[in-house]
Amino acid sequence: MSRLAIALALSLVAFVAHEVPAQTYSCFSSTSETTLGLRDDVIALVTGTDVRVIAKRDTLKLLAASASQVSVITQTNKCKSAGESYHSVLQPGSPQISRSMVVIKIANNRYVITDPAERQGEFGTVMITDSNFNVLAMMSL
Repeated sequence: MSRLAIALALSLVAFVAHEVPAQTYSCFSSTSETTLGLRDDVIALVTGTDVRVIAKRDTLKLLAASASQVSVITQTNKCKSAGESYHSVLQPGSPQISRSMVVIKIANNRYVITDPAERQGEFGTVMITDSNFNVLAMMSL
């Protein structure tokens, strides 16, 4: 066997054996300015009684709730599910990338999710999902 063939075979083995690091999804801390800002916006949407607020809430498929039913999520498994859902909608079919998410839970049936680093111009995408992270609505913020 020639030296070139051996070198190619060894390179192929090294390439196949090389593990690609898994992408990670983490959540912003519950006290970050970004998290608190989104949480406050969500509270205003779900507790608002003005006709325009109710119309926007309905458009986004959010349900009325009390402020105490809005919570910040930091659990790894929920952040991972939220990140996977977010990525699959924004970049379908593309390789996953690591993300730091802001995830807000409303009662037991809705999540509001964003990746503050994911921008299109000056706007970011916010997704509303059900409890299984199926996307119900999206908006730019």
